[in-house]
Amino acid sequence: MSNVPHVTPAAQPAVSWSPVSASWALGAVILAYRAWQLSQAYFWQDDFLYLYSADVSTLGMSYLLQDYHGHLMPGAFLVADAVAQLSGHRWWAAASIVMVMEALKVMLVIRTSLALFGARWGTLLPTSLLLMSPMWVTPTLWWAAALQSLPLQISVLASVWLVDRYRRRQRTTTLAATAAVYLFGLLFWEKALVVPAAAFAVTLVVSACRGSRPLRAVLLDVTRSLHRVIVVWVVITVGYLAVYLNRIDLAAQFSSTGVAADDKVAALRHSVVSFVTALAGGPWRATAGTDTLTPAPPAGAVFVAVQLVLLAGVVLLAVGGARRLVLASAATGAFLLVDAAVVSMTRLDLLGPAQASDPRYFTEALIVTALSAGACAMGSDASQHPLVKRIGDRGPILVGVAVAVFANSAAIAQQALTEVASRRGSGPWAVEAARQVADKGALDVHDGPVPEDVIGGIFGSEARASRVLADHRLPIRWNTTTSDLLIFDGLGVLRPADLKDVTLDAGAGPDPGCGWLARPGAPARIRLPVSVDLEEQPLALGHFSDRPARLEVMLDGEPREVSIGQGLNRLWIYSQGPRVRDIEVRVVQGGAVCVTEARRGTVWPRQ
Repeated sequence: MSNVPHVTPAAQPAVSWSPVSASWALGAVILAYRAWQLSQAYFWQDDFLYLYSADVSTLGMSYLLQDYHGHLMPGAFLVADAVAQLSGHRWWAAASIVMVMEALKVMLVIRTSLALFGARWGTLLPTSLLLMSPMWVTPTLWWAAALQSLPLQISVLASVWLVDRYRRRQRTTTLAATAAVYLFGLLFWEKALVVPAAAFAVTLVVSACRGSRPLRAVLLDVTRSLHRVIVVWVVITVGYLAVYLNRIDLAAQFSSTGVAADDKVAALRHSVVSFVTALAGGPWRATAGTDTLTPAPPAGAVFVAVQLVLLAGVVLLAVGGARRLVLASAATGAFLLVDAAVVSMTRLDLLGPAQASDPRYFTEALIVTALSAGACAMGSDASQHPLVKRIGDRGPILVGVAVAVFANSAAIAQQALTEVASRRGSGPWAVEAARQVADKGALDVHDGPVPEDVIGGIFGSEARASRVLADHRLPIRWNTTTSDLLIFDGLGVLRPADLKDVTLDAGAGPDPGCGWLARPGAPARIRLPVSVDLEEQPLALGHFSDRPARLEVMLDGEPREVSIGQGLNRLWIYSQGPRVRDIEVRVVQGGAVCVTEARRGTVWPRQ
């Protein structure tokens, strides 16, 4: 008989939350919130230009590799071409693509954090910052920004994760995957050139924080273990730069010499203030519609944010030590300053120094900051720190409190930005304008300006109705010579065109009772005071006839036939040719026609 005492099996403990399950639950909540945010948004600004380019271009290398204001992003244009094929459902298609990339990013945030720091409650801190930062709101709700920032986030996070895996296993498949995710980022934005530096920096900081070896020894070890990855990165970078320099006008990338040194200093200040405030979950407000940028925080918000970031620094100093805090701070500062400098050199011509607070430009800086801070707080000996030991079992509770505080702080800023996006006029304007022309025959419409909150004035002549209604299947003929010209008003409603702010007038004509008389065999000849371009602003010819007629209008010798109705009306004349001064009106069919006016000005909706 056995002498081993019989032991009654202990009751199995109830299933409890773990850091892993908490991370995935947080990711699911963020995805649900992002879906709701996208339901409040619509295309805006560059989004319409992407779709317009897709509608008027043939899918090919010249379209994919076009120079878009200094950007090379064939992936974004390929996506835009796919979305443009879905007439009537374009926003939902675009939003679905954003959600797919957002889901991939969430997965990578969680997997990367767990791979670097393990299944510890502290891992939720960098995970929360990377998932809930207000800096991600604008590059989600603004489609054009999302097609740049989200692929870059995916590329950086995947590179960090794969590099960590490659150092452990040295597999060729992992090396190939590292090359693929780098190429993926480059397809959408040239700023992905920072991916190797960001991945290497995070790997270096994490490796240095796992022990106390000299930084030089860690640097040599990381470099040796990644020498094949580095070679792949260099080859891809050189090849990409060859294509980029061949397709992009590099001189046009840089800010004009008129940008003063004070503006560059102000841009640096904007960058640091906006970035630091976002680290604390700020700025806890949104500006009046300027949601292309991280809203400039008020002085009070900056003060609070600085105190919170300093407090976090003190905690990192206490837990990780001075060496690790210096490493994490150096990595953050290096990427932030480089990003700010690049913006100062290349983008200040757009909106001035405030452009430097655009969150897209600091995508990789935030990732490096979060992962470096995590490495500082969760080094290999962090569990032996006296402060951590004193916290003991209360650690998960304190982490939960910190995550909840940051989540509520970030939610205030995110909700404010979402409400601004929901108040944009782009959705209502575009939807109403498309409804106005649905199921109608071909309409002649003036390609006029649209409200500022649809496409801003910084786009100049591109901020026109045809760019917003960038669907070639709509029955619209833009800027064509016609007697029935229509124009969209500020609400997207079609109205008859009228003329205001006259800038050119040919006068009353030689016949006091008629103006310029045109009869069969005897044309009317009108000479304008100066030569004019009629491509975007038409010439309005007033005419009167007691019966319908067909006319031939000669613009400096170039003929075009038009039909007119009975009574007093206007003929709106556009021309894609050279500038026009001499006009001849011939009656091809019908009786005498009086040309009562020849004027040019601003085409405006008739009230």
